[in-house]
This record gives sequence, structure tokens and C-alpha cells, in this order.
Amino acid sequence: MTPIRTMAELHDAGIRVQLDGDRLLLDPVHGPLPPALHWRVADGERELVALLASAEGRALCTLLDLAIDEDVPGATVVGLSMRDLRACAGLPRSALAAFLRALARSQRMAAGRVPAGWTRVAECDGCGVVLLWPGAPAAVRTCPWCRHRRAGRTLPRPRPSRPRAPRQRNPARRTT
Repeated sequence: MTPIRTMAELHDAGIRVQLDGDRLLLDPVHGPLPPALHWRVADGERELVALLASAEGRALCTLLDLAIDEDVPGATVVGLSMRDLRACAGLPRSALAAFLRALARSQRMAAGRVPAGWTRVAECDGCGVVLLWPGAPAAVRTCPWCRHRRAGRTLPRPRPSRPRAPRQRNPARRTT
């Protein structure tokens, strides 16, 4: 197993990882370290230390810590390329938190789910009726859903807010 995958497993188990010199410090947030994971960490400790000693590894570690705080799956962070992690290296924690939230929102939208809190019904010139964030304009030329529509993904549609009027019966039509 790669050290990045092991870091994701540690994240998913609610365990924060830090580097103290050449030793790993594991801080379980949601309970003890499962024995099987303990053995994987012990087997790959040298590779984990090497990863965390790099700028990319420090960015990965910070993003995974933030993901625990933001309740974002570890797979969201692990899917980043080394180039992405290199670009994140040295950024302040607040910028990394904003990046992580945007990344999680984008993945949620790609899966056809509305981001949390997006309740504003709006009309997009490209997508039609969509849900956006509160305070968004009622009509827009383009929206965050446009990219997903162009990629052929299904867009979630808001439910009608008011019931339809009952259909009128045709008086000329008789039933017997």
C-alpha cells in the first residue's frame, strides 16, 4: 500500500498524523487505532516519514487534518496529484481550508448532488432552473452547474414549490 493511501486510511479512521523528527506521532480523534491499520503503519513507517518530510507530504497532512475537521472523505484529498500538493505547499491553513471546501463542493456537484446550503432557485441561460447559494441572482447567464452539464452529467433540479392547479374536465366529454 502506498504511503498516501495509508494516510487516507488513517484519516478515515479519524487519526491525525504528525512528524516529530524521524518519528510518526498518531493522534486518534475518534477512538483507538485499529490493529490492522497499526501494522500497516508500522510496515510502511519509513515511507510515511519520507513523505511527511517533503513539502508535498506536509501539505497532504494539513489537508487531511482539515478534512477531519470539515468532515470531508480522505479520498477527496488522496485524489490530488503531486503537482496539486506541490501547489498547496506553503499556503496558509485558511487558504487550504477554502481549497478543500471548494474541492469537496466540486466533487459533490460532479456526482449530481446539491452542495449543502444551496437553496436559491435560479434560472441559468445554459442549464435552466437550478439551485444556487442563498443570495445568488434569480437569473444568470452561466452558473457553476454549466461545467457539469457540458460534461454530460445529470443536474439535480429543484422541486416545484407550489402544487399545480387541478386539471379542468372537458365538459364536452361524457362518461357513462
